[in-house]
Amino acid sequence: MKSILLQDVTLIDGSGREPQANMDVMISEWRISALGRSGSLSFEHQDVEIYTLHGMTLLPGLIDCHVHIFADAGPEGRINSGE
Repeated sequence: MKSILLQDVTLIDGSGREPQANMDVMISEWRISALGRSGSLSFEHQDVEIYTLHGMTLLPGLIDCHVHIFADAGPEGRINSGE
């Protein structure tokens, strides 16, 4: 499986710290495997897809899984459970 290198992103790590600009993020086997300032990560012996994302922001772990399986959007906004 190829690793993915996201170059030159602004990283929001969810810790409450200020966003970190000019970061590289390596993703291997669907997990973040390395972080570092742009240009600091070594990947010479790996099969890597590289995406330069200057000006974009990365917030790892935020996935939109919002779904309404049986919601009724009627005038009262009540959930209809079929009963």
